[in-house]
Amino acid sequence: MGVCHADDLLYMWSPVLGLGELPLNTEDAVVSSLLTTAWTDFAKSGDPAPPGSGLAWEPVQQGGEHRYLNISGPGAAMDSSTDIQARMDLWDAVMG
Repeated sequence: MGVCHADDLLYMWSPVLGLGELPLNTEDAVVSSLLTTAWTDFAKSGDPAPPGSGLAWEPVQQGGEHRYLNISGPGAAMDSSTDIQARMDLWDAVMG
């Protein structure tokens, strides 16, 4: 349930699974564009959402709420969940 390791690869490169190329639907194509642009911008500038990108990204803050850039659809935005917060609280306790 949820996203698995390397699931993002389908959005970064055209998936070829021995059946030929599998085209992305319209919403997945938008996610692919957001993902590759954010990663490229991060590689170039250290910021996945530089001015003019249309995205708002907040770096992690010590002791703050654990948030992530949710790019699961066209309305990319910072997000969090109680499940993620609970997992991160556990790691904060373990790592002290």
